[in-house]
Amino acid sequence: MCKLLWIILAFWGTLIQAQNDEYISVYPAFTTSQQIYLFGDQVHLRSEPKSDSKSLTVLEIGSPLIILEDNNQNYSKDEPFWVHVRYNDKAGYIRSDFLSLQTVELNGVPLYTQLENNEDKTTLKIRIPTQSIPAYYEKTFEVFSTMMQLEVFGSKGLKNVRNILHINYFAEACGIDGGGKYIFIDASGHWHDAFSYVQVSDAGIFYWQETLTFPSEHKNGDYILYKSEYMETVYEGDNYGDPIQTEEHKSERVLKWNGSEITPKFKQEPMPVNGW
Repeated sequence: MCKLLWIILAFWGTLIQAQNDEYISVYPAFTTSQQIYLFGDQVHLRSEPKSDSKSLTVLEIGSPLIILEDNNQNYSKDEPFWVHVRYNDKAGYIRSDFLSLQTVELNGVPLYTQLENNEDKTTLKIRIPTQSIPAYYEKTFEVFSTMMQLEVFGSKGLKNVRNILHINYFAEACGIDGGGKYIFIDASGHWHDAFSYVQVSDAGIFYWQETLTFPSEHKNGDYILYKSEYMETVYEGDNYGDPIQTEEHKSERVLKWNGSEITPKFKQEPMPVNGW
């Protein structure tokens, strides 16, 4: 059932890409004529879809490529597969794990992305080209979804923050939560895994939603407003038409960015604890 759902999600992802809206997934859907970029460096463009075929050329990280063929037959695969691409006047094959799944710009510099999915965890890899040696440096973050988008923002009104990256999880079925993660980049260029949040629901039985509102959004001081809202169905009725009874719990916290982390630290739980 989960595998079937992933095929549906991959098809939906193709519709997203048709609108030039890239996403990151362990089941990437590449479409004909789509332009993508190379995530790997010193990668061979192969004449055939196998690693021992003739090398047509060697490509650097960020090389622009055009997809020549949809990968519909690979929707159910979560391992690397060969993708038919064109680079300048050469057509050949490159493995999917060497391609950037979503490419965004941070202050004019491209960020190339890939996912590494193991049984124990899923890791988002972000590579930033340097135009020197080494050719790139890489940041890695544990994520709690296998389908997401990367968004780039300014400081959102926070002091000592240059940019904010938002990893926005796509909510999935089969028990996998939505939500996301915020990465702060400070004035010195250091990256901080600042905050993870949850947004999950189960067909009207319950939902839990956490949100952060930043200074440029609430316009009421140099703080981050955290909100948690939880609802669960406690009585569905004994007979058809009986009123459904629910319980809701809402809470707020004022958080601060101290230059290296968000404070105060607290346990994120769906229901209020100790009166907060």
